[in-house]
Amino acid sequence: MSRSEIDQAQEVLEQSMLGAALQDPDSAVAAAQEHGVSAQVFTMPENATIWGALVALNGRAEPIDEVTVFQMLHAIGAAERCGGLAYLNALSNCVPSARNVGHYAAQLAQRDRRRRDETALLALARQAADPLMTAEQYAARKTEALAYVSSAPSRSASTPTDPLAALRQFLVTCEQVEAMQQTRLLCGGLIGQGHLAVICAPAGAGKTQMAKFVAMRLAPEFKVLFFQEDASAGDLPALHEHAQAHGYSLMNSTLAGSSPDKQLEVLEGLVKDAVDLNNFVLIFDTLKKFCDLMSKGGSRGFFRLMRALTLRGATVILLGHVNKHKSADGKPLFEGVGDVRNDVDELIYLESTPRADDGTVTMTMRPDKARCAIKEATFVLDTHTMIVRQADRVVDVNGMLQAQRQRAAAETVVASICKTLAGGGLGFEALRRAVMADTGEGRNRVGQVIEAYCSDEPSDTHALWLQTRIAKNNTRYISLKPGGAQ
Repeated sequence: MSRSEIDQAQEVLEQSMLGAALQDPDSAVAAAQEHGVSAQVFTMPENATIWGALVALNGRAEPIDEVTVFQMLHAIGAAERCGGLAYLNALSNCVPSARNVGHYAAQLAQRDRRRRDETALLALARQAADPLMTAEQYAARKTEALAYVSSAPSRSASTPTDPLAALRQFLVTCEQVEAMQQTRLLCGGLIGQGHLAVICAPAGAGKTQMAKFVAMRLAPEFKVLFFQEDASAGDLPALHEHAQAHGYSLMNSTLAGSSPDKQLEVLEGLVKDAVDLNNFVLIFDTLKKFCDLMSKGGSRGFFRLMRALTLRGATVILLGHVNKHKSADGKPLFEGVGDVRNDVDELIYLESTPRADDGTVTMTMRPDKARCAIKEATFVLDTHTMIVRQADRVVDVNGMLQAQRQRAAAETVVASICKTLAGGGLGFEALRRAVMADTGEGRNRVGQVIEAYCSDEPSDTHALWLQTRIAKNNTRYISLKPGGAQ
């Protein structure tokens, strides 16, 4: 075969692989992994870029077809040089089915190894022609070249010809920033229209109440479907009453003698029938009732469907759980495989306080990941009436809880300091000695507590006592803050 014939055969093989991938992406990616096929085995730059986009979409469990791949290419600024939608349509039609995708992958890998063999052998020939090379040097170079050839399949996946090619998918483009800014925000900036969001919190933290609040706020403008699979039979009447009163639809498979899987089948039918869902908001309570979050395979199909619903225009809100143990920095941890975070547009943590004496619970919605300009917001739940209202300002619930825990741990020392200062102010060291004698606590511990609740400013709401600095001997005079001791 001539060089042009070889190049033409390679081009047809690359196009067949891409066409099969557009028809059956899961099988194509699996075959590629089995045979060591990466973007670097494609000799045509546009084909390599398209393959990279396909793999990226598959890794996020997002729907893959000519349109979604085109959108991905457009987002990274590569749509035009890759032939646009017309070339993608041609690729999809160039093979009758994806049945032979394993054969295409094997052939691409074999051709890639052959090219690398040729490269290594040519280098070896050039080295052999060096008149200054000894026989021992030639033998050593030959061993190195053959070792490179034998490891070529594994190296090809990690050694791109263009070092930036694999990174371009992460490039922030003008189109992406514009899309973020143009996304319409709902519920006072909490939800992005047409996005896929997860709101997660520990059990009993108020997720369902927040979802009811969102449904109530959006029902006047949108058709809101609340898929409730987590409530007990005793809770459903009150949930139904709330839905009826505020104009949204409560869905439950158990009362219909069915299952969540059947609900998902119906939604898949809407996607396949290309139903316009632009005016719909879908709320799912909770995630674990609809998919296995601890398994990548168990969640992939579900999130692919959720993404497909948003592509049809729907706004999708999923309620999830967090682990009971927090991360090292005190933040909550989403309960499920790490891929879930990549599958959604927004991941929002709901942080709530214990119920106060007046029966209220303070809840702050804190975005951890966002593809639009959603904002933190704080809400107050009245547990007597189960009514939620939005607060005037954002409350750092996690910081507040941490401060409460620190105050509780220091309560004995705090009480002793307040008692000691009740008779009048003292110098810092005199106060520390008196409290150490009263509580038996160590010098450092008492000093830490004095510092923690001391301030120069009477307006500091955190402070329990005030300090006055005496310049003459560089000491501090500590006194009770009026109204500070509780």
